[in-house]
Amino acid sequence: MAFTFLSDLENHPKHDMKRSLLTIAAILPLIILCSCKSDTSSVQAGNTSSFQLLQQKVFTPSCVGCHTQGTDYAVQSGLILDQDQSYNSLINIMSYYPKAKADDILLVKPGNADSSLLYMKVHGIPQNHDYGLLMPLGNEALSIGQQEFIKEWINAGAPKTGVVADASLLDDTTHYPAPTFTDLAPPAVGTGYQVTSGSFNVSSNFERELFVYRDLGNTLPIYVNRIHTKMRPFSHHLVLYTFDPQQTPKSMLPAFNVIRDLRNPDGSYNNSTEALMNYHTFLGGSMIQEDEYNFPPGVALKLPAHAGIDFNTHFVNYTPNTIPGECYANIYTTDASKVQYEAQPLFIPNTDITLPAQQQTTLMQTTTNPFTNKMNVFMLTSHYHAKGQKFQILINGGSRNGEVVYESTDWAHPTEKVYDPPIVLNPGEGLTTRVTYYNNSSNTIYFGLKSTDEMDVMYGYFYNSN
Repeated sequence: MAFTFLSDLENHPKHDMKRSLLTIAAILPLIILCSCKSDTSSVQAGNTSSFQLLQQKVFTPSCVGCHTQGTDYAVQSGLILDQDQSYNSLINIMSYYPKAKADDILLVKPGNADSSLLYMKVHGIPQNHDYGLLMPLGNEALSIGQQEFIKEWINAGAPKTGVVADASLLDDTTHYPAPTFTDLAPPAVGTGYQVTSGSFNVSSNFERELFVYRDLGNTLPIYVNRIHTKMRPFSHHLVLYTFDPQQTPKSMLPAFNVIRDLRNPDGSYNNSTEALMNYHTFLGGSMIQEDEYNFPPGVALKLPAHAGIDFNTHFVNYTPNTIPGECYANIYTTDASKVQYEAQPLFIPNTDITLPAQQQTTLMQTTTNPFTNKMNVFMLTSHYHAKGQKFQILINGGSRNGEVVYESTDWAHPTEKVYDPPIVLNPGEGLTTRVTYYNNSSNTIYFGLKSTDEMDVMYGYFYNSN
């Protein structure tokens, strides 16, 4: 199989599955979409240890719904909060999350709540640290009292026995005020363009995903070398697309500035919105609240004059209240004279996926450089679902044959790897994906778009050179 370009998806053998990677991500539920709630009987404090109270009044009702033995999310995160395993899963255990692990962050560091990922994930992740999403996932934050109880327990040494935290804190049901969302300032005149989703509402116990087509307003072709994004809390992702001019019938282009929901209020797909996704070309995006991506010096994506940007965002709300949604994207440009290479998106799916029940399966797919000149790959990332345990990319052919150049073990937060210098693939050389899955369900799982299906997609950016 050769490299598949976004403009070539019309010819893909499984045309009903053709999507750019982040389009696929756009229609998937966020990790495990559950309220993470379960019933628990009330507990009288008395002489009950602080950790036992934490288990019974916080972990069991608010966390075990996801972090229980055998769930995909528990396997991926390594965190099991069932009563008989929670303590040993937390204390002095290194985070599985790659960026937190790289910073030597422990789930619970006894005596130091501010350096413990457990406290960060329920209280607030420090600025400029991408340690994933706040918890409980898609639900209201823990109360002020619950957060303070966790902090007191950790700072007191996080013991398994003994009373070291004020039990009355667990009766405090107040919450911190919602943080003020500050709009992303637009680029200075002449340096770029801003597009936004506009403000919208997300109903209680619902995940809303929408598209809105925006006129970028550029009268001449432009070269994009930086993208800065910002989203309100409860956002899953923001994705920017253009429509492939070679494949998209003009009659199919949506009207500007009209919100198109992907799902109807009953959760069913809006077929007309979904149909347009077949013509998307990925431009950029993010899964964290504020992010910025810079292309290498001298490299930029070219957009035609009068470009239209299809703005896609996905919000998850499992709180009892309606919440606001809103996203911004700044597209910065550079002068054509400074562009040495035009970047191109890379999208390589493997749709031949069959995972037998109760079995580990490893799938491999090799793609080769179809050009007569070199491909210079400067960014790679992956997309796979909850049954995936490890996603690797290896070089195929040439002097570096078999070298692993990419690895991700967290399907919910896949590694995004930048290469400087880029990976150079001569004609005939290529990349191989090697993905290991464990299907712990009782059913065979196949390739598909739902969170209960599986995927194997490699994507990134490259440019050609002699």
